[in-house]
Amino acid sequence: MGGSRNEDLHKPANLIVLCGSGTSGCHGWVESNRDKARELGYLIQKVESAHEIPFQDNNAIWWYIDNDCQKRQLDTTQGVPHV
Repeated sequence: MGGSRNEDLHKPANLIVLCGSGTSGCHGWVESNRDKARELGYLIQKVESAHEIPFQDNNAIWWYIDNDCQKRQLDTTQGVPHV
């Protein structure tokens, strides 16, 4: 969210560390595959609450991150979430 003055954008739930730059590594993949990145929870819109959007890790496990730097695993026994 470059250029925003909204302090909420810098809270832990909004931050996932990605390797690379905007053109290389995981960060580059997210930028080049924005629709899939949204499906996996790596890319969200400003109007969404990040602590309510799960993301999938490299082991295909879905997680939520809250603003207290805690993560909790999503129960996927009812199916994969729609992000």
